[in-house]
Amino acid sequence: MGYSVTNSDRLAMIEVLNLTWNMTLKSTQERGETKYTKWIIQAPNPKDKTYYTADGSSITEAINKWFVQIEDVNGVPIEREVWTSLWDSKMDLIKEEE
Repeated sequence: MGYSVTNSDRLAMIEVLNLTWNMTLKSTQERGETKYTKWIIQAPNPKDKTYYTADGSSITEAINKWFVQIEDVNGVPIEREVWTSLWDSKMDLIKEEE
């Protein structure tokens, strides 16, 4: 059974793409009876334009680790958008277009 992308994963990806101009997301999976999926994100810090890498067992976990890393480097918390669902984010985009 493969990894199923959750709404939380999708929102986390949108969050990174709203902050920076490039993101690479890769996954690796061990073979065998027990499968472990590892997600790796690489994206630039918008402040110093240096690429940083983080990993996790889910897309959301990897992206959250990336944000923590960027906040540690910058010394300032990044203002992150809070969405409760993909529907909320879609409605925000519709309101912007009006």
